[in-house]
Amino acid sequence: MSGWIKLHRQLKDWEWYKDLPTCKLFFHLLISANHKPSRWQGINIMPGQIVVGRKSLASETGLSEQQIRTSLDKLKSSSEINSTSTSKFSIISIVKWSLYQSEQPAEQPAFQPTGNQQSTTNKNDNNAKKEDIRSPDAFNQFWELYPRQRRGSKDKALLAYKSALKSGNTE
Repeated sequence: MSGWIKLHRQLKDWEWYKDLPTCKLFFHLLISANHKPSRWQGINIMPGQIVVGRKSLASETGLSEQQIRTSLDKLKSSSEINSTSTSKFSIISIVKWSLYQSEQPAEQPAFQPTGNQQSTTNKNDNNAKKEDIRSPDAFNQFWELYPRQRRGSKDKALLAYKSALKSGNTE
């Protein structure tokens, strides 16, 4: 996993900033979310989304499952995240994902992910085929997940989609 997120100093005024479990979980979701489109078990996972389970989140953050559950509820209630759940996993979408994105600096520091990362948490470097990513169905799924407050024009969403493809997921 590589790439950058940006945090504004205004974050100190965020309603969950002093709630350490919720703040820690949100930061974990931000740095773990996909930064380019991918597929996982037949599901398209878009930028700003992450496939998780409560147990894996607890293990990765050091929070209890109850803290995870409570923090997820708080983040949903304030529209920081949306979640789609199954009996085995959840897909969490960070609602204002684009606000946390920035151009990467010219030089990137060396970074190696830890060896104990859960394999289903993030598939940024997938082996998806071109036809899966560039199909009209893929764009339509991207459009459905595109933040509703930015949906003024499908042209803008298409530009964002093309930009995501250019960022390196054109294998």
